[in-house]
Amino acid sequence: MNKIVLVGRLVKDPERGKGEHPRARFRMAVDRPYKREGEPNSDFFDVIAFDKTADTVMKHLTKGRLVAVAGRAQWRTWETAEKERKKVFEVIAGEISFLDAKPKDTAPQNAAQAKPAPQPASAQAAHTQSAPAPSNPAESMDIPDFGAGFDPPDFDLTNPL
Repeated sequence: MNKIVLVGRLVKDPERGKGEHPRARFRMAVDRPYKREGEPNSDFFDVIAFDKTADTVMKHLTKGRLVAVAGRAQWRTWETAEKERKKVFEVIAGEISFLDAKPKDTAPQNAAQAKPAPQPASAQAAHTQSAPAPSNPAESMDIPDFGAGFDPPDFDLTNPL
């Protein structure tokens, strides 16, 4: 089975790939659960999305956005014009979930520059008194209920097989 799930932030805006099918490429930073010398430590992953997922990435994701990516891992090799062999580790995205709210200062790329319709004062007051977003994005995720009696296995990640 080749399955990888990552949660992290984009380190720069996604780039549209070249080719006949829509493709988006971005790099994400994933924090490790421990710190090195008191400083957070992260791993960086190159992610590629295709087709409709790529269109969604290009439309909605920007640097700093928190996302969950589920997909498969692959090593890709190629040869440069100078006959030098290159190798890269990539994640091919199957699913991408946005885990934070879209920044207020960004408008959709294809949105018209229309002014919003005026709202009555009562609607404006209700809007400003809305509940704050959860500080932990995982609180808003749907987590499946496996039913009573489900006991997930314990994994010892410090002990190699």
